[in-house]
Amino acid sequence: MINFKISGIQITFEFSFFAFMALMNIFYKELAMLLLGACLVHEAGHIIAVYSFDGRIKAVSFSAMGIKIVSDKSACFSDIKEIIILMFGPLFNFIFFFFSVLIFPLSEEFAYINLALAVFNLLPFSRLDGGNILLALCEKTSLMRNPYALLKSLALILIICNLMHFFFCGKLYAINFILLFYSVCELN
Repeated sequence: MINFKISGIQITFEFSFFAFMALMNIFYKELAMLLLGACLVHEAGHIIAVYSFDGRIKAVSFSAMGIKIVSDKSACFSDIKEIIILMFGPLFNFIFFFFSVLIFPLSEEFAYINLALAVFNLLPFSRLDGGNILLALCEKTSLMRNPYALLKSLALILIICNLMHFFFCGKLYAINFILLFYSVCELN
């Protein structure tokens, strides 16, 4: 683990981040840096949202599960502000996708990686924006007593769907492995 501070913000790189990037370079060399760039676009959206609500970033950690930003708890964001902050990451990826495709075509691969990252981050896993948005909405509206049970149920459904896909098609693609990984992590 590598730790250091920049302008009072704790930056952490876990070993799993380097392992993930190494595997990406081995199997998908062309896409590794594009994916990292799309992740930085995504996190820039969260950072801009935090600072627009007069919040402060306390820490940023990089791991195989992604990049996690921890804001200073003294800001005490309301539920609505928290949801907006969570939505700004995927929103920035969507905006970058549309600008890249329609207005300023830089790299088609980079544009579609941003689209895929936006959609992926909206999946209902507690480690992703979509799961945290769902949890915040459930807490705000008091619709469910245990919203984590909903996330675990959705993860179990994704595991079953992936296994059925493998059983009927005989193939698992990278996205299947990623979904299985996040689904199993969600069940723990």
